[in-house]
Amino acid sequence: MNNLPQITLQFSIKNVYGLDKLYPSNEKAGIVCNLIKKQTIDTRDIHLLKSLGFNLEITQVNLPKWVHDAIHA
Repeated sequence: MNNLPQITLQFSIKNVYGLDKLYPSNEKAGIVCNLIKKQTIDTRDIHLLKSLGFNLEITQVNLPKWVHDAIHA
């Protein structure tokens, strides 16, 4: 049985040139990205991090400006 504390990595989604990217949004996620020498994570990284026992959370979705403006008009 594994008695290690559960670590949660938080990421936010940002759309960059039409592609959704996952950027770290807490310190632990930032450390992981530094370790793997990437600014964002992809599907492969998600599977590997989950297999190591990390919890992943999406904390924020950045909407395109036109969607944000339409919602808050």
